[in-house]
Order: sequence, then C-alpha cells, then structure tokens
Amino acid sequence: MAAEPRGQEAAEALRHRLDLGHGYVDVFRVIADLNIELYRGTFEGALDGAFLRKDRADFVFVNSNGSLTRQRMTAAHELGHAQFAVEDGEGVFEDTDGDDPEEKDAYEFARHFLMDARGVREQVAGVEDQLHRVAVVASHFVVSPAAAAIHLKLLGEVEPSFADTLIGKLRSQEVKAGDLLRCFGLSSTFTEPLSAPAMIDGAHRQRAIGAYAQGLLTFVGLADSLVLSPEETANLLVAEDLPVRDDDAPLGKEFEAELILG
Repeated sequence: MAAEPRGQEAAEALRHRLDLGHGYVDVFRVIADLNIELYRGTFEGALDGAFLRKDRADFVFVNSNGSLTRQRMTAAHELGHAQFAVEDGEGVFEDTDGDDPEEKDAYEFARHFLMDARGVREQVAGVEDQLHRVAVVASHFVVSPAAAAIHLKLLGEVEPSFADTLIGKLRSQEVKAGDLLRCFGLSSTFTEPLSAPAMIDGAHRQRAIGAYAQGLLTFVGLADSLVLSPEETANLLVAEDLPVRDDDAPLGKEFEAELILG
C-alpha cells in the first residue's frame, strides 16, 4: 500500500494525538491549545495568512477580511506550516494558492485536518447525488463548497469533471454557496463565537495594546487583533488610559514584523 501524502499523514497524526476524532474540528481552539499565538487582523493586499517561528515560539496570522470558511482554511494552512520543519526566525507569508512543495504540503494538511478522509466518507455514505455530497461536506465540516468539491474530487468521491464544473460556477458566482446549501435544507454549522476568550491570551493582549500605544497598530487593527467590537475596544483603551484614535487604515506587513520582532 502506498504511503499517505505528507500533508495528509501530518493532519491525521495531529488529529489522533489530540483525540479529535473524524468530524468537525475547531481549528482556532486547536491553535490555542497548542500554545500557538493567533492574530486575526486585516492585512493589505492578497495576504490570507502567515506563519512565524521566533525564539522557539509560533505565531499564526489570519486575515479577518475573508469569510469564516476562508479564515478556517487559512488557519489550518498556517497550522500545517507549524507541523513541518521551519527554522527559528523564519516566517512564511503567503496566500493559500502557492505552487511550491511546502505550500502544497500545508494546503494538503489543511484539507485533511478540516475534512478528515474517514469522516468525509462517513458523511457521504448513502448520498448518491454528487451536488448533495458537496453540500453535506461543506455544511458538516464548515468549509466552502469549493473546498469541499476539491477534497471530494481528490478523495475520488465525486467525478473530476463534475467537481471542476461546479468549482468554476462557484468562483464565477453563477452558483452561490448559501444557495447550494439551502437547496438541500442545509446551512453552515459554524458555532465558534468571534470573541471566544480562549483565543486571546494575556501576552497577546498586552503586546497588541503596546503596539497600539506605539502607533504600530490602528484602532481597527487593535479591535481585530483582540476580536472586540469598536465599543469594547474603546472601553479597553479608556481603562488603559490610552487615546481612542480615529485611524482606520488597514494593516500592512509591517504589522507582523514590527509587532512580533520589534
């Protein structure tokens, strides 16, 4: 029997080590449980996410401008980088569409970590219609229908020509994700609160506040980083005796470099 691809093997190994089973997984909770510091903020340009290892500590960045399903895939992708060999002091800044081997491994990890192969096959067992299969997987594992179609295609659970046609229609907005799920009486089962306290630890909070005080982080950036509403962020700044600035420029890459390395 052929060995499993590197990304799939790493994803299944981590699921097994953390006793996550074969179903839906809360990737943000996993990142926190692994003591990886998570930043969800708005980034300029096409940057979806990034991974950094500095002083033997790991940091994951996720662009909060994307949909929740995209953020979950990005977070899993960056978690994949954390599972493979990355030298201390190195960072990976990219979107999820890279073609180099490391990117492919990280994307493969993300697919299998979010959509365990055994769990996928259990969900679609007895579901004959291919479109219905895509909808079931997207809803249960809280991924986009396009990601579900790609994964089902690669697992051999839908025909490649069907998957390619559907993916094209989803990307062109000819078929909308919500409509696809609703036509089968399904919806996204995403239940993770945006302000989950476990996502933000004390060190992250103080570093973000310090960066704001130094002018390295905008008001909007601080709110995004701490996953707070504007009102909650303003109250926090008042409590910290800091000014509530009227600056809403999106963060650039200097956010990662200066906030983490500065």
